[in-house]
Amino acid sequence: MNRKLSVVLGILILIAVTHHYIQNAPAGIQPFSKIKDIKFVEIENFQSGEKATLVRKEGDWEIIISTNYPADSRRVKTLMGEIKNLKFENVISLSANKRFEHDLSSSSAIRLTTKGKKYASVLIGKQAFGRNHFYAGFENDDKSYIAGGIRRELVLTGAEYYRKRHIASVREEDASRLRITAGEKIYSLSRGESGWDFQSDSPGDFYKFISYCLNMTASGFYDAAFAPSHRIEITKKDGTTVAWEFGEAAKDKFCARVPSSNGGYIIPSEKAAAIIKFFQKHASK
Repeated sequence: MNRKLSVVLGILILIAVTHHYIQNAPAGIQPFSKIKDIKFVEIENFQSGEKATLVRKEGDWEIIISTNYPADSRRVKTLMGEIKNLKFENVISLSANKRFEHDLSSSSAIRLTTKGKKYASVLIGKQAFGRNHFYAGFENDDKSYIAGGIRRELVLTGAEYYRKRHIASVREEDASRLRITAGEKIYSLSRGESGWDFQSDSPGDFYKFISYCLNMTASGFYDAAFAPSHRIEITKKDGTTVAWEFGEAAKDKFCARVPSSNGGYIIPSEKAAAIIKFFQKHASK
């Protein structure tokens, strides 16, 4: 009986000491809050070995994996906004062994690094106490913290999540001319104040064709060589030009690329086929 009582008292004392430490430990650390004008973010997953680096160049973001690819600026801005809100709320453990349990070791953590005028790096561990909190800590430190303020899935997602998928994105009212070439065939039409200079017996097919040419979003990525068969050039009212190319890389698999930009894209087969069908019907040799 005395032995059991001693064990219970020991556990209660340990809980009390731990609770006292947590309650009185430094809290509210925001590792990235003082980094202004972030120009570099690196996410390295120690467990999978994957690493993605986001770099801002001349106002645009690029993601570096095996090479440089255009990044989705909207998703990058979302990540930037949440990074600054990352908060180490309380110390949960002082034990180096607990770091392994919390996925904060050099074999299982995710390292998140940012650079601006200053530099900071933290380790993100596994989820804790609901979806809005997780374990986190600093390298070369035995402390484990309960952290929040950022969605953990933003650093768990693969590099492809941050790659740009918009191949072309032009509002119809901003376009003044559309030109498509394939070999010696050419199809061109202009758009004035009253609309496109084209009369069609099938307006549905026509506007699908226009919509797909002006707005094309990738369904995936294809970073291998392929020979494009069609080139689309969109001249905007401000005089700037948007161009992209596509072709069939394999049976029923259409891929696209943007000239002077790294990487290729997989595009929906039905959209590519609709462009080709309309082009073949109306193009002149």
